[in-house]
Amino acid sequence: MTYPNEKVAAYISAHFIPVKLNIKESDDLAGRFQANWTPTILCVDQDGTLRHRLIGFLPPDDYLAELVLARGRVYFDQGRYDDAATTFEELVTQFPNSPQAPEAQYWLGVSQYKKSGNRDDLVKAWEELGKRYPGSYWARKVPFLYQ
Repeated sequence: MTYPNEKVAAYISAHFIPVKLNIKESDDLAGRFQANWTPTILCVDQDGTLRHRLIGFLPPDDYLAELVLARGRVYFDQGRYDDAATTFEELVTQFPNSPQAPEAQYWLGVSQYKKSGNRDDLVKAWEELGKRYPGSYWARKVPFLYQ
């Protein structure tokens, strides 16, 4: 079970404000966020802007990696590039074999570049992406790796 898992519950409590809605009883919110299947996990910021979506169940470690990714994306979208980079690095370090790790490595480079303005930060992170996750969708988004 994912939600009762101690690590999952602790992470959610530390970093999110969980709200549980029954989509059959909350048609307006279900429609607003296009929640058409359960579970639909939405990461919404304080302004009500949707920042990340997950549909369906995952085992605890994959779910944790998804939560870390969601947190990093919120920081990035808020322009908090240092926090975003730290969070993406947390994912790559703690869940290096997760399906979310290549995406986190990609955004780690973008976050570091946005923070520093130094192209070398981007290149270094994306070279690491190519080494660690060469066949991933996210590595294919970095064309200079294949020139």
